[in-house]
Amino acid sequence: MCADQIQENSQKQDDTQFRERIVRASDQDLGSYELIKDEKELIWYPAEVNTSIRPGWFYHEEEDDQVKSLETLISIYEHSVGGNATFLLNIPPTKEGLFHENDVKRLHEIGEYKKKCYGKNLLEKASLFCEEQKKGFEIENVRNDDYDSYFTTSDGQRNCRIHIKFDKEYDIHRVVLKENIKKSQRIEAFRILTVHDGSEKCVFEGTVVGYKKIALLDQIQTKELVKELVKELVIEIIDSRVAPTLSYIGIFE
Repeated sequence: MCADQIQENSQKQDDTQFRERIVRASDQDLGSYELIKDEKELIWYPAEVNTSIRPGWFYHEEEDDQVKSLETLISIYEHSVGGNATFLLNIPPTKEGLFHENDVKRLHEIGEYKKKCYGKNLLEKASLFCEEQKKGFEIENVRNDDYDSYFTTSDGQRNCRIHIKFDKEYDIHRVVLKENIKKSQRIEAFRILTVHDGSEKCVFEGTVVGYKKIALLDQIQTKELVKELVKELVIEIIDSRVAPTLSYIGIFE
């Protein structure tokens, strides 16, 4: 749907007709298949997560030592940007119109974390295979982080299995998936499995992918917290609308 149609069909006032609609912004389910299956036109809206690097939205000198921790901000980032949303981080300027050195220090730390944890895609050292790929939209297209080329299956093929084999074993912590959002949000259920000697083990289960999903494999740990080195992964799309699309896959230690 084009921008003009989105503007025309967007809510402009809180009238009786709007309030009587079944779908409300506060509902837990805003986009399941059962909810939208009878709709004639669908509009995809990106979600936005807002927070401040400090306790409040404005600068107060007494809060100079209350800048949010790196761990807190990274968690917000990985669950917002990595959860099909955008992230707006408020940095309040001082009375002099500058950012305080504590805030700047934390921003540098975030940048270094992203470079360290998301700077080297292990997919560069891996082979890819998907039996269900559609001609002209092969799985190899997910190596490029753009929408010009992408992977998909034939219409009606709503599931698939993507096999990833690395050149050696790696301690994998994060898997990044991106749908080709130009083709709408389609994936409804997926999981990630490790493969050892032909035996598969599920290490992550998810639903929505959207424009970006960061699957944190660290959250699936054994009681013994044993590090698991991985040489082979399977990304299984369990269900999707029409046919799944992926524009990018990132694998990171």
